[in-house]
Parts: sequence; C-alpha cells; structure tokens
Amino acid sequence: MVKEDFLHFVWKNQWLEVSKLQTVCGKNIIVHHPGQYTQLSGPDFFNAQITIGNQKWAGNVEVHVNASDWYIHQHEEDVKYHNVILHLVWNYDVEVYQSNEQPIPVLVLKNAIPLEVFKNYQNLIAPKKWIFCENSLPNVPELIKSKWLETLYFERLQLKTEPLLTSLENTKHNWEAVLFLELSKGFGLNTNGKAFNEIANIITWETFQKEISHLKHLEALLFGVAGLLNDSFQDQYAKEINHTWQYLQAKYPQLRTITTTVEFFKHRPDNFPTIRLAQLASLYYHQPFLFSKLIHSIETSSSLSFLQVEVSDYWKSHYTFDHETKLTKKKISNSFSQLLLVNVLVPIFYSYQNYLGKPSEGWIEVLEKISPEKYHIVDRFQALTLKCNNVMDSQAVIQLKNNYCDYKKCMQCGIGQKILQNT
Repeated sequence: MVKEDFLHFVWKNQWLEVSKLQTVCGKNIIVHHPGQYTQLSGPDFFNAQITIGNQKWAGNVEVHVNASDWYIHQHEEDVKYHNVILHLVWNYDVEVYQSNEQPIPVLVLKNAIPLEVFKNYQNLIAPKKWIFCENSLPNVPELIKSKWLETLYFERLQLKTEPLLTSLENTKHNWEAVLFLELSKGFGLNTNGKAFNEIANIITWETFQKEISHLKHLEALLFGVAGLLNDSFQDQYAKEINHTWQYLQAKYPQLRTITTTVEFFKHRPDNFPTIRLAQLASLYYHQPFLFSKLIHSIETSSSLSFLQVEVSDYWKSHYTFDHETKLTKKKISNSFSQLLLVNVLVPIFYSYQNYLGKPSEGWIEVLEKISPEKYHIVDRFQALTLKCNNVMDSQAVIQLKNNYCDYKKCMQCGIGQKILQNT
C-alpha cells in the first residue's frame, strides 16, 4: 500500500525513471515543469507543463492512489478539475473522463518510480516498535538532523504563540494581562492548567492588579475563585483568607468559583494546586511589574532568578489548609522556572517582539544554555542518535513525535525525505 503524499512527493521532486514515463495508451510523456504543489482544495499540482505524445500542454495535475478515486471524490462534477491535463495514479482500475466525455491521460506511477525509492519507502513506513524510521535514522547526516530540529522548534513555538494573539485582542492589547493569563495556566501544569487559566479569566488582570500590594488579598482571590475556601477552617490564617475572599466578592461582583475542579490526585505535594497558587500570588506581590522585568531579562540574556520567590509564611508549613507540616520555603525551583521560560515566557517574548516589529535573538542564547528536558520522547530519540543538546532540541523532538511520527507524516518530515533521497 502507498499513500497519496508519497505520490505527491515523487512527482514534485521528479524521482521518476524518464524512460518509463508513458500514458496507459503508450504515449511518451516529457515533464517540463511538474506544477506548483498547492496543498489546497482543487487539483494537487497547478500550472504544470507537459508534452504528451507530440502535443505540449499547460494545466493541472491530479494525484490518486486509485484511478476510481476521481469518481469517489466527485471531481467530474467540480469545475476546478476541468483543466486537468494528467491523472497520476498508483492503481489504474478505471478509465476517467472529463465532463466533456474526453478521457484524461493517465500515468501509472508504480511503473515509473525507481525500485530502490519504493523499497526505501516501504522500509520507512513498515511497522516498527516506536517510529517508522528508527532503523534508518542513525544513517541520516547530523547536519540534516540539526537543521530539521531547528525548523521543528520554530514550528512548535509558532503553535504556542498563535493563541496569544487572541488573548491580546481580548485584553485590548494589554501584554501584562496576557502574561497573567498564560502564566496562570503555566503554574497549573498539564493537570490544572485549564482550571488555573479559568481562574485568571474570572479574576481579570485589572482586578488582580488593584490588589497587588496586598499578598493576602492576592491569595484570597486565587484560592477563592479556585473553590478552595470554606467556612469550616480551624487555622486563623485560613479563616482570615476566607473572610478576605467574602469581602472581595462584595467588592468585585464578577468573582465566582470556577466550574472545573482543581486536582490534587497524582501530584507530588510541591505541585499541589494550593502551593502553585500561593507561589503565583507571591511572584506578583514581589514583582508587580513582571512583564517589563521579563522582557528586559530575556532581551539581555540576564538571570531569571527573580522568578524564584518563596511562598507566604503560612504555606511554608502547610500543603493544604488546616494541616501543618514540616517547615520548608517552597521556593519556585530552578527547574520550574525553566519550564515556565520555555512554555510561557519565551512564546510571549517572541510574540511581543514580532508585535513591535523588532525581532531579537537574545532569547535563543538563553535557551541554548538550558539542558534538554527529561522526557521519555527525548530519551528515545537520543537512543536513536537524534541528539538533543539543549531545551530547544528537546522541544523539537516532542514536536516531531507528536505532529509527524504519530501521524505518519514521513513525506512532510525533513528526515523522512532525506532517507528517501539517499537512494
């Protein structure tokens, strides 16, 4: 079996045996230009230039695995396909006609693709334990791998920045507000990210900013909207926070509890939502102009140590309300700061620089100094000789696995293309 993307690939790159380019009727085919690969609705290749027999044609080229797919996709009824001059197929199972009853010239690609190219393709997509190319990957030149990882990293970064544009519109181009929303989501990690983002949206940056000089008020806002406060607390601090929450509810009518339940299950205590919310409150209390501080630090490749604040005194001896534990600072760790940098802060900085029309590369130097993430996908690729020298590379291989390997997009992958090209 073959997929259409393989047929697109060999036609686009003309990896074909010229002597075997003939229509099913026996007319020789000379390809002057394969056409523009559109990847849009309509024919696959636009404005190709081809000589069939003694006649030179200019028009579109359509590709199918089976010739009968032309009718399955109802192309005969679509005006966009009326200018198709050549039909490329793998299996010629039926003759295809235009709307004017004229047959469309057909090239059967299985007869024209070099055997070694096809064998390489079969080897590439043959079922493997983890990814298709694991046997061939070690033979791909390091330069090809590194260039492809660079492309993948920026592709992943672009995906992270796209939602920021919506947030920017919703906040009337207030970058501090965008940071508050995204940073809240980041503090929630994968499990509570959605819930923490909902918390920030309900509070709003305008309200949070008004209370930013009172740490207890910030904690009351976050814990209250998170639905973590009640009237049955025994600790004096917990009672005060709950009382402050009731006061703030009266002061800001939009405040309510979230519909999503924050999760404690399967979290280490240091990642409990109570601790992460307390850290978020402490960070903004100690760094009220966080966006400006962030931009300056990344732009100048400075230390991000200002992120590593401690929680308030109560949370140094608690993980949950009313349950005292051993005293620890519960400072934002260096590893968590780096996680925020990669997933939240750099995407925001990158978007902000593009927004100003002043792209900068200082942030690249920051990321190049950070070790790759400890993640099973990274480890597997490292074992297959795809080296990850820093966190940008580890982000790239995550993008590779999740968006290419898992969807069998070998023909869109720079490594997959190189494996075929080696023939």
